[in-house]
Amino acid sequence: MANMHVESLSRRGFVRLAGLAAGGSVLSGTADIASAREDRWVRDPRWAGFLSVLDTDDGYLLTGIRTNVEDEQVGWAVKLDSRLRVEWNRTYQSPPHLRELDHGEDHDGLSFALPDGEGGYLLVGWWHTESSDSRYAWLTRVSSRGIPRWSRIFQRDGVNSFRDDFAAGVRVKGGYVLAGRTIASEYLDRENGDGWLVFLRDDGRIRWARAYDPSGTSNGWSTDHSHASFSGIVRTDDGFLVVGEATPRGRRDPETRGWVVHVDSNGRERWSRTYDTGDAGFTDVARDGNGFVVSGATGRKRLMRELHDYRRDGGSLAYGLDSSGRVRWRDTQSGEGFHAVVARDRGGGVFVGSRNRRPWAVSYDRDGDRRGSSLSNLDGTYADVARTKDGYLLVGYGRRGGTTDALVTTLDRRELEDDRRDDDRDDDHDGRDDRDDHDDGRTHLLEIIARENGDVYYEFRVRGTVEKAHVSDRVKAESNDHIERRGDTVVVSGFTGNTGWGDAFRYTGRVTSFTHLRGDAEFEIRRDGERVSVRELVS
Repeated sequence: MANMHVESLSRRGFVRLAGLAAGGSVLSGTADIASAREDRWVRDPRWAGFLSVLDTDDGYLLTGIRTNVEDEQVGWAVKLDSRLRVEWNRTYQSPPHLRELDHGEDHDGLSFALPDGEGGYLLVGWWHTESSDSRYAWLTRVSSRGIPRWSRIFQRDGVNSFRDDFAAGVRVKGGYVLAGRTIASEYLDRENGDGWLVFLRDDGRIRWARAYDPSGTSNGWSTDHSHASFSGIVRTDDGFLVVGEATPRGRRDPETRGWVVHVDSNGRERWSRTYDTGDAGFTDVARDGNGFVVSGATGRKRLMRELHDYRRDGGSLAYGLDSSGRVRWRDTQSGEGFHAVVARDRGGGVFVGSRNRRPWAVSYDRDGDRRGSSLSNLDGTYADVARTKDGYLLVGYGRRGGTTDALVTTLDRRELEDDRRDDDRDDDHDGRDDRDDHDDGRTHLLEIIARENGDVYYEFRVRGTVEKAHVSDRVKAESNDHIERRGDTVVVSGFTGNTGWGDAFRYTGRVTSFTHLRGDAEFEIRRDGERVSVRELVS
């Protein structure tokens, strides 16, 4: 049995998993894998990364990849309890991988997991063989303790595909519906491919399987010349909504578009829409009331060698759609892309990915306004996110000390979101006396300063008085910044941007709310020269 120890490196810490054996190794213990409100490294001597997190009845299941003693990637799953303590830790290999005699030619990974309805899990991943550069869907059903029950490789029947795999799935009565892609040649070929949906029964047998393209007819690669793939799926009242990417004009227009398809419970297409996203694709979807929130990425695809796959690297997409797929709101941000989204309690979603090669999370409300963001100081990306009792659990991977390590992060909901506008209240007067620590009768200086090029649109409210201030030629309130009194509350709105530039105000009383309305630049807030968080400003 391997041992696990935690070594804290101040607030930004890491966890090292030492000496894990290659196949079927187990780790159990009570050490925290992620302390509250911290980034943590989960380190392997060679390579490790988490690609998904499943919210279970009694905790969380993290899945991804790590290397074995042969320097091959293998599937990896770590079960955490509700307090984020490790219950078990196992690695898995696909059936072809286990039979392979030429070590180093085969690689496995786990993309995501689903509950099996009996306390166990369906682990969904891929088997990649370098000899033919082929990648196939691989599924393993395990017990509640991670013990394998069966393991199988899946391909599209009757099609000689070199890229069959699943990116997402949902648990349904009697089985699972899995969404992915089936492609006839190398992944970069944008002319030939289909979105792929499979209903898999609990025993691992296929009930139905269908391929889709943006024209609405999937006749095989001999007759259609479009590229299509699915990367996210969510249940609807009468079927499933799947999202991904497609080239709706085929060879006439090789750029991909965001793609959404609604199917009934048997996979029959109800409607299909593509979106003018530029050269981009959708990566994930979550249910938001009667509509949906959809994440995406723009730009050319960059090879992720550790994943034996490609990801877009250009910009981030956030969409809000109604039940018919019509755009309610959309936002584009600079960065490397949003890879996953989870719905917020009050509508909207929390989107995760990377920006400037740093893990990044952004919260949008139901109207598409940005409520908050968190940009890590680490070098990496968030690959998935789940809700916790008081916030969010994020997983991913990044570079540290010349290796790639898995990453686990917890964020308090108050650190990422400002829900005051959701409550339709002018302020957050929760019964405390107005004259608290920050209503001491003194005048305070408030500065909003951009940390990078781009725009910052904001609004804050003060129970007291506010006036414009001039700190320097770069930090000062100007004519585009507005102060309006509404009863005993002052509402201030404005915008700034570009590195080192900002706005300044002097106020007496108490700041009751601060909202980042929109804009793609990271920024900081200073009170009396000291940097503070939104929570500290309004507390």
